[in-house]
Amino acid sequence: MTKRLLVAYDGTPQAEEALEFAIDEWGGADITLLYVINPVEAGYSAGVGIPSGAEEWFEQAKADAEELFDEAAAEYDVEFRTEIAVGRPPQTIVDVAGG
Repeated sequence: MTKRLLVAYDGTPQAEEALEFAIDEWGGADITLLYVINPVEAGYSAGVGIPSGAEEWFEQAKADAEELFDEAAAEYDVEFRTEIAVGRPPQTIVDVAGG
């Protein structure tokens, strides 16, 4: 039986479907929600070239992830482990899953 699951979670409809599937199929498992902050996206934000602007962007991205985690926990009435990582999402998901 599966005991631990990692669900990449960014609030998109696809992530919601993946989470619902994980809960339906393995509701008793230890589910970790992973949010990957993609630093490439920072390049599109105003003020990122300024050192404090990059820090503010990163802190906002972390706050957004925490809010998504809270919303998922409330919506599904399930206690999740959560993790926030930084990197390119495909590789970071594989790295976290393997580590």
